Parts: sequence; C-alpha cells; structure tokens
Amino acid sequence: MFSGSWYYIYRTSGTPASSVFSGRGSQADPARALHADVYHVFLRKGGPASWDGQRLQASPKGVLVQRGYVVANLLRERGFDVRESTGSAPDALRQLAAGMFDVAVLQEALSERLLRTDDALSGRVFKASPTSVPYAVLPMYLLVGAPVYANDPQRVDAIWSTI
Repeated sequence: MFSGSWYYIYRTSGTPASSVFSGRGSQADPARALHADVYHVFLRKGGPASWDGQRLQASPKGVLVQRGYVVANLLRERGFDVRESTGSAPDALRQLAAGMFDVAVLQEALSERLLRTDDALSGRVFKASPTSVPYAVLPMYLLVGAPVYANDPQRVDAIWSTI
C-alpha cells in the first residue's frame, strides 16, 4: 500500500467502494470465492443461550467471537452484544467452560476438534448445531483496487486464475 491506496486485499463481507471482487466488478460472485468460513454456535452446558438452527438466543453476557473475525460484524448487524475478548478458539472455549460467556460463534473445524480431544471442555461446552446448521457461511474473496483493475485487467485476471 502506498499513500493511502491499496492494491489487493483478502476479505469477506463489507466492500470498500473503490474495489472489485476478484477482478469481476463490484458484485460478489460466490463461485469466485477463495473459500468459505463456516461458523457454528457453541454453548455452555446449563446456560440460558440457545440455537435452533434459525434463531440464536443469547444471554446478557453477550456473544463471544474471536477478535477481528468478520462474523462479529454480522452478529452486531443482527442486534447482538458482541464480545471480542479472545484471539483463539481454544481460549474462547475455555471462557465458555468457565462460565464467562454462555454462547460463542466460532469457526467449526478447530473448535470441534478441541471438543473431541479435551474432556474438560466437552464436559462443559457443546456444539449447538445438532442438525449441522451453521450460524453463518461467509465466502472469502480477493478484493482488487478498482484503479489497479482498470489499469491492467488482464494482469488481475491472470493473478486470479492462478489463485
């Protein structure tokens, strides 16, 4: 980045006005996503929070998410009190188990693996998606600065094709 400009950025939702999605204009094309982050709801056993696959019921303690993850914005847009008090899934699960929070929305793979391998956590925390319905599936894109794309669209398309 030079002088407040940017060329490429890896991002999911919320698009700077001066960008193009993966070299294809300002509209997201799910077929051109690099991958999708899958977020599931994890609950403290015996806590008041719940998830039925459609509606999340949080407690007054708020919804715990990992710091900097885009799912926090989605939860805020839906009116939840979001707490970004940790940077890792293991720490988030420990905070749930300790009763600091009643609900967390976390990426699935690492969180599930931790629950399968850590008896102390699995005795106090569970994945609240019995029907395997995630809270959110957020596609991740390569955003390209509109001036960069306008200057050399073939180069951007070549980079995108390589990715």
